Amino acid sequence: MRKRNILMFFLILCVCFVYCVKNAGATAIVGIIQDGRIWVSGDSRAVSGYTITDDVQKVFKSEDGRFIVGFAGSLKGGQVLQYFLKVPLQEKNQTVLEFMVKTFVPAIQKCLSEKNGGMVEIIVGYKSRLFLIDSEFVVIESTLRGFDAIGIGRAYCLGSLCATEGMSPEQRIKIAIEAAARFNAAVAPPINVLTLP
Repeated sequence: MRKRNILMFFLILCVCFVYCVKNAGATAIVGIIQDGRIWVSGDSRAVSGYTITDDVQKVFKSEDGRFIVGFAGSLKGGQVLQYFLKVPLQEKNQTVLEFMVKTFVPAIQKCLSEKNGGMVEIIVGYKSRLFLIDSEFVVIESTLRGFDAIGIGRAYCLGSLCATEGMSPEQRIKIAIEAAARFNAAVAPPINVLTLP
């Protein structure tokens, strides 16, 4: 009976680990908004089983330059969004939040579904606003707080971002992702940073 309980515990632990890695992504993505300008940055490590790659681009600007995006979760999903996502223009009568929920999210869902992209969560900078879109496509605006983070390094990044208010966005990003890399083997430099506008 004791062996069976230990085995069940181990199996549950393994399932929880796989769920966390699949949903959190082996990464640290940070978004900051300050003075109407947006910074989205991320580490460069990808982990698959025992294979590690340290040159993965996890932040990108849309082809038309309207959005900057950082992704965590499925690397394929992020690459599908980077190279195939087409988002219609915002209608004149739509608020930015309404556009994100009614237009942007359905475009993401369609793109990921058509290309079998996998599960991702993203940080999006758009029109001087910052949004987190989780793996269930819930849209959370982070503009008032001024920052957010996703991925397995999220907690380290958020703590660092709270502690570094008042510093330049570039310094805050570097410190946040370095903190995540120090405490989590799935996060590593180099750090990629994009800004909008």
